[in-house]
Amino acid sequence: MKYMSKFKRNASHPYSLITPDTPLAELAEFLRHNIFALVTDYERKFVLAVATSQDLDNFVTRRGT
Repeated sequence: MKYMSKFKRNASHPYSLITPDTPLAELAEFLRHNIFALVTDYERKFVLAVATSQDLDNFVTRRGT
Protein backbone atom coordinates (compact mmCIF):
# COMPACT_ATOMS: atom_id res chain seq x y z
CA MET A 1 0.00 0.00 0.00
CA LYS A 2 1.32 3.45 -0.86
CA TYR A 3 1.77 6.03 1.85
CA MET A 4 -0.11 9.32 1.91
CA SER A 5 2.76 11.51 3.03
CA LYS A 6 6.41 11.27 3.92
CA PHE A 7 8.75 13.32 6.04
CA LYS A 8 11.92 14.70 4.52
CA ARG A 9 14.91 13.36 6.36
CA ASN A 10 18.20 15.05 7.03
CA ALA A 11 21.23 12.76 7.35
CA SER A 12 22.36 14.47 10.57
CA HIS A 13 18.81 14.60 12.01
CA PRO A 14 16.77 11.54 10.97
CA TYR A 15 13.71 12.93 12.76
CA SER A 16 12.61 15.99 14.71
CA LEU A 17 11.17 15.70 18.18
CA ILE A 18 8.20 18.06 18.32
CA THR A 19 6.77 18.51 21.84
CA PRO A 20 4.56 21.17 23.45
CA ASP A 21 7.79 22.98 24.44
CA THR A 22 9.24 23.12 20.92
CA PRO A 23 9.89 26.77 19.96
CA LEU A 24 7.43 28.09 17.37
CA ALA A 25 10.29 29.06 15.05
CA GLU A 26 11.55 25.46 15.05
CA LEU A 27 8.05 24.14 14.36
CA ALA A 28 7.61 26.68 11.54
CA GLU A 29 10.89 25.56 9.95
CA PHE A 30 9.84 21.92 10.18
CA LEU A 31 6.48 22.73 8.56
CA ARG A 32 8.22 24.54 5.69
CA HIS A 33 9.46 21.14 4.53
CA ASN A 34 6.68 18.82 5.75
CA ILE A 35 2.89 18.74 5.47
CA PHE A 36 2.24 18.14 9.16
CA ALA A 37 3.97 17.53 12.48
CA LEU A 38 3.10 14.99 15.13
CA VAL A 39 3.33 16.63 18.54
CA THR A 40 4.38 13.99 21.05
CA ASP A 41 5.27 13.67 24.70
CA TYR A 42 8.99 13.59 25.53
CA GLU A 43 9.16 9.79 25.52
CA ARG A 44 7.42 9.66 22.12
CA LYS A 45 4.84 7.25 23.54
CA PHE A 46 1.77 9.35 22.80
CA VAL A 47 0.75 11.63 19.95
CA LEU A 48 -0.76 14.70 21.59
CA ALA A 49 -1.71 16.56 18.41
CA VAL A 50 -1.26 16.86 14.68
CA ALA A 51 -0.17 20.34 13.60
CA THR A 52 -0.15 21.91 10.14
CA SER A 53 1.18 25.25 8.94
CA GLN A 54 -2.42 26.53 8.95
CA ASP A 55 -2.74 25.53 12.61
CA LEU A 56 0.46 27.43 13.40
CA ASP A 57 -0.75 30.51 11.48
CA ASN A 58 -4.09 30.45 13.34
CA PHE A 59 -2.35 30.08 16.70
CA VAL A 60 0.02 32.97 16.07
CA THR A 61 -2.84 35.18 14.82
CA ARG A 62 -5.01 34.46 17.86
CA ARG A 63 -2.06 34.96 20.18
CA GLY A 64 -1.35 38.37 18.67
CA THR A 65 2.35 37.71 18.08
